[in-house]
Amino acid sequence: MQDVSHARSHVNHLPDGPEQQARDKSFADADPLVANGWIYAYDPEDAPAQTADTR
Repeated sequence: MQDVSHARSHVNHLPDGPEQQARDKSFADADPLVANGWIYAYDPEDAPAQTADTR
C-alpha cells in the first residue's frame, strides 16, 4: 500500500493546471470502490500465508 502511494505521489499532488484537470476528469469517470477494490479485498490475516507461499 505504501509503495503504491509513494509511486503515485507525483500524480496525487499535481499543481493546478491541465495535467491536474485531466487527472480529475479520469477520476470522475471511474467508480472509486471498483478502482480500489484491491485495497478493500486485502485480508491482513491471510497476508502472512500468502507471503510464505511466495518464498
